[in-house]
Amino acid sequence: MPTIKKNGVARNGRNGSTNGMTTSPEMDKLLKRAPTAEAESLADDADAADEALTHATSVMITPTKKDAGALNGLNGLNGGAHPGAGNMHRACQLVGARHVQAVIMFFSAAVAFCTRTNMSVAIVAMTKKTPGIDVTTFDWDPSRTSLVLSSFFWGYVVMNIPAGQLSQRFGPKRFLAMSVLVSSLFDLLMPMCAMYGDWPGVCAARVCQGLAQGFLLTACYELLSKWAPPRERSRMVSFFLAAQPFGIVVGLSASGALAGSPAGWPSIFYVTGALGMVVGIWILFGVSECPAQHPSMSEKERQYIEENFGVAPSSERKRVTPWLSIVTSIPMISLVLAHCGHSWAFWTILTKMPTYLDKALGYRIQDNGLLSALPYVIKYFVSFAFAWLADFLNNGHYISLTLNRKIGNSVGLWGPAIILVVLGFFQNDSNTCVLMLTLAVALNGATYVGYNINHLDLSPNYASTLFGITNAMANIMSFIAPLVVGAVVSDETNVSQWQTAFLIAAGVSFIGNLVFVIGGSAVRQAWDEPKKSNPAGDIHLAENGSKQTQTGTPTTVEAHA
Repeated sequence: MPTIKKNGVARNGRNGSTNGMTTSPEMDKLLKRAPTAEAESLADDADAADEALTHATSVMITPTKKDAGALNGLNGLNGGAHPGAGNMHRACQLVGARHVQAVIMFFSAAVAFCTRTNMSVAIVAMTKKTPGIDVTTFDWDPSRTSLVLSSFFWGYVVMNIPAGQLSQRFGPKRFLAMSVLVSSLFDLLMPMCAMYGDWPGVCAARVCQGLAQGFLLTACYELLSKWAPPRERSRMVSFFLAAQPFGIVVGLSASGALAGSPAGWPSIFYVTGALGMVVGIWILFGVSECPAQHPSMSEKERQYIEENFGVAPSSERKRVTPWLSIVTSIPMISLVLAHCGHSWAFWTILTKMPTYLDKALGYRIQDNGLLSALPYVIKYFVSFAFAWLADFLNNGHYISLTLNRKIGNSVGLWGPAIILVVLGFFQNDSNTCVLMLTLAVALNGATYVGYNINHLDLSPNYASTLFGITNAMANIMSFIAPLVVGAVVSDETNVSQWQTAFLIAAGVSFIGNLVFVIGGSAVRQAWDEPKKSNPAGDIHLAENGSKQTQTGTPTTVEAHA
């Protein structure tokens, strides 16, 4: 039982000891004036009240073994759920406001990735006359089509870090809505840009789309830092991130069908743009920046989310970003390298594997629509299995959250790396290569519970900024990786040259995850404004579990076994 001294005095109503608590000055006066029997009655009442408050405070600060079992992970530093919310968790498992927020973020990302990838299909129809379809086509050589396809990323890369800061400072809702609405608006304008501005007009529109979508993921990470309680974080974040393969599959499939329709390639942009405008309006009316601002969620669900966090993310928007602490943090550096390693291997597979199968093995995967989409369809479903398993292990306290993240990341990066190494040795079996490619992309879904979610573990308050940093660096890799492959593979029919390119990609992926395994962490960092008041109102729980007191009346806490 802790002993609390106030103004340097430890007292009990009758014998000078209050079981570790203090009586008020008013009670002292009553005890002095009252008769002995009345004084003893008043002292008994004071002791009873003090005993209850002392127990509540002792559980919060120095729990017994029984209490510790009930309150393990109280301050959220291990990323686990606040166990005090266990009963409430069972009452909040059905669809609630937090799930609606996740659904809106899912469709925001899905329509954004449709917009991002629809040009890869549209540009084929834009540069090739199709019999029976009366639309304008363009005579663009390969260098110009490459500029059109890459122009999106010119704007996307430069906006990630500023977007994270702006979402953190001014709130993510407006930037998420702006991202989807502006990107969709330029989709609607794309046919006009092409007809009146030719390829430079299309490039300009794509750059603007990239600038707008630079806000998308950072804004969503800022929302997830408030809406995804640790107990459900893996599932909610994985559900949101699964919008990427979902958007790619739907975007490519729908774009192909629309390009062959009587309306031709312009319909691709009109349909995608219209859907995006609908989702953008949905964001404006359906998204709340945090549970406290939601107009209709139940009080039970709001309390469940708040108690699950333990140490809640700060609601102060004008907080100063601890840049030096962030860029010198070993877990953050490890996270950056893991993200970069993933991006290198991912973009090698996405951009160069069809060429390898076609030129080196004589297998045109693009001629089989099912096989083109199959890796991403499987990745979509497999990611949910990884997410469920990660939350199961975390909520059951079977392994630490840090180990949980490292296992997920290792499966998602080292698994595909091994496949890339083996893939280069299959020279005459294209069907096996396609199956291995599918397995590599599917295993990559484990990164959703690895580095992809680690920003929220390290710093809920600065998650959008952290993601902006890592995503900006990783997207630089998306430029460099295809260039390196192009430099290594001078003869696209030479399997040995492809083996070298795959070994480089596997090596970068392996090193990125190795650094994450050694230096990564899922512990909330000390620079993430870790203080939070307990219900007693006068004691703060610091990041490392030490006790701090409010300025004012001095209060000393002494823990006893």
